Amino acid sequence: MTQVDTFSKVEITTKTLVLLDIDETILFYDNIDETWWDKTIDYHVHTQKCDLATASRLATDDWFRYIKENLPKHTDKVGFETLMRAIKETHSDLLFITARNRDYKQITNEHFTHLGLQHLEEHVHYLGGEPKGEYIKQNIDTSAYERIVFIDDLVRNIASV
Repeated sequence: MTQVDTFSKVEITTKTLVLLDIDETILFYDNIDETWWDKTIDYHVHTQKCDLATASRLATDDWFRYIKENLPKHTDKVGFETLMRAIKETHSDLLFITARNRDYKQITNEHFTHLGLQHLEEHVHYLGGEPKGEYIKQNIDTSAYERIVFIDDLVRNIASV
């Protein structure tokens, strides 16, 4: 595992498959950071007296309301453009692997368009919370690639892959 702080540092060689997370990886929303989910779930558990499953569902509802009203920003626009050039030049491919549910496809497409990424909408895999490692193993043919690069902001997803 290699930690990078810009997409331009990701080494892409011939026939690389790049599997890339969306939220907090290629885009972010103001006021939602790595602690937002834990704080929101904790709020629902302790203030609303919900069980963990209900609190998680309510946090997802809160998040969806927020992203419907707010536009995302690039985490690293210049680095991402450099990564995309490298992918094209090396005959490599890019797929987005997101925990988002398929119900969020429309808002995802709208936000990709806002960021100038509308040409990449067809490359999104919506997992709806399924473990990323298991999903990749069962749904993505990686045999044609010489190298696979997985980029995600969450350690648990990296461990799963």
